[in-house]
Amino acid sequence: MKKSQTVLNGFDTKNGQSVQPLLQSTSVLRRRFSLFRIKRPAQQQQQQPLLNDVQNENSNVHALQQIIDQLRRDLQIKTDELETMQQRIEKKRSSI
Repeated sequence: MKKSQTVLNGFDTKNGQSVQPLLQSTSVLRRRFSLFRIKRPAQQQQQQPLLNDVQNENSNVHALQQIIDQLRRDLQIKTDELETMQQRIEKKRSSI
């Protein structure tokens, strides 16, 4: 017999069988928790890109708002120019 092997005397089979499910359940729990530990850092790494995506989206929204405001100002300027031109044309027509 090798040193790593041991002989147990005086144990009936019921005790040996009741220990086996306990060992299986602990190994299952051990696997579940080890998977949980493995998944947890991955979730934190996924949350970081999500945070970056939200920040990028917020900056994109801000940039788009600035572009829209500039386009509104440009449109207002062009509208004012057109109204001024219409008024001049009407004055010239009425003076003729």
